[in-house]
Amino acid sequence: MIIPETFNPYLDVFEAVGGDGRRADRLLRDAYAKIPDGGTVTGLGPVDLTEYDEAMRGTWRRYDWTVLFSWAIPNDEAIRTIAAHAPILEVGAGTGYWAWLLRKLDVDVVATDRHEPDQHWNGTTWTDVEPLGAVEAVEKHGTGRALLIVWPPMTTMASDALDAYTGDTLIYVGEPDGGCNADADFHFRIRMEWTEATTVRIPQWWGLHDYLSVYRRIRTGKPQGLDPKRLEGT
Repeated sequence: MIIPETFNPYLDVFEAVGGDGRRADRLLRDAYAKIPDGGTVTGLGPVDLTEYDEAMRGTWRRYDWTVLFSWAIPNDEAIRTIAAHAPILEVGAGTGYWAWLLRKLDVDVVATDRHEPDQHWNGTTWTDVEPLGAVEAVEKHGTGRALLIVWPPMTTMASDALDAYTGDTLIYVGEPDGGCNADADFHFRIRMEWTEATTVRIPQWWGLHDYLSVYRRIRTGKPQGLDPKRLEGT
């Protein structure tokens, strides 16, 4: 497939391969709703799942696209929402794809990742990504910048970055608590210490529930809540 030279080639690829999981899922349900126990529709013969197969083909190749671009799919609204909170520090930037789109709009963004570009899973990046761990990046570049975290792994990376960050604006792209991003402490602290200012729907691969949220730090006293770590073993 030739990737078109547009503002956001990942979005173009997603749409071209039929990665709309909701559509694929609907096609599957509709097809199987026509199939009685015998496996055929009376008078019509076997149900044709060709359209479903075509819709799902791109979803099966999701890993190929995440390796090339990023785990989350940006759209124009997401990029412009982030741009409105510049300057930006991105930790765990991976291939740098989101930062590349932001820089195309002349947004001041520092992109960082603990892996050197040649150690990254695809061996390259879309733009300059400074090799720094999340905490080191926040300590070096965090002052005066909004913190951007896109699809953090299910480790302490995101919560460690949040611990080190003293600013007031957090931009998070990923799944909610209980999903496949960050750890319980990160999501707990968001609930207790931050308030959601903006939410942006982004394109989603089938079975995922990621979105973009902009959070503002609560400065009028820390809300009271139970620390999930204290509940362990109870």
